[in-house]
Amino acid sequence: MGNLNFDTSEAPAQNMDFEPLPPGRYLAQVSASDVKTTQAGDGYYLQLTFDVQEPGYEGRKVWTNLNIKNKNPKAEQIAKGMLSALCKACGKVGFVDDSSDLHDIPVIIKVAITEGKAGYEARNEVKAFYAATPEKPAKVSAKKKTLAPPVEEEEDAIPFSLFP
Repeated sequence: MGNLNFDTSEAPAQNMDFEPLPPGRYLAQVSASDVKTTQAGDGYYLQLTFDVQEPGYEGRKVWTNLNIKNKNPKAEQIAKGMLSALCKACGKVGFVDDSSDLHDIPVIIKVAITEGKAGYEARNEVKAFYAATPEKPAKVSAKKKTLAPPVEEEEDAIPFSLFP
C-alpha cells in the first residue's frame, strides 16, 4: 500500500483506451527500438516503436516486431525485407550499425488492422515503409557491420547480420 495524497479535482479523468488507427498511410518516426530474444529462445527480433506525426493522430504509437533471426525462414525473409524497406525509407543505404540510426527520421508507414485473437483486442499492423521525401537516400558505411542482440553476459553474445 502506498500513500497517494492525490486530489482528483487536480486532474480531469482520462482513459487511455485507443482504438487502432484506421487503415492507411501515416507520417511517423521510430522513437524506440530494441533487439530481443524470441520467447522460444531460438531467435531474435527487432522491436520498433513509431510515433505518429500525422495531424489528428499526433502522439499515437504503433509497434512492430521484425523477426531478424527465426527458425521459420519465410518469417525471417519477410522481416529482413521490411527492415530493408525501413532503412531505405530513412535514407540509409548499405549496412546500418545500430537500430538507433533509424530513430527520429520521418517516414510513411502503411498500417492495417489485425483482428484480435485469444482474448486480445484488434491492433494495428505495419505493412510497408515509404520515404517521407523524394530525396535521394544518403549512403552509409559500405563496410559490413553486425548487430549483436542484448545479453547479460558478453560471452553469450551471438552476432548476426541485419542483411543476408
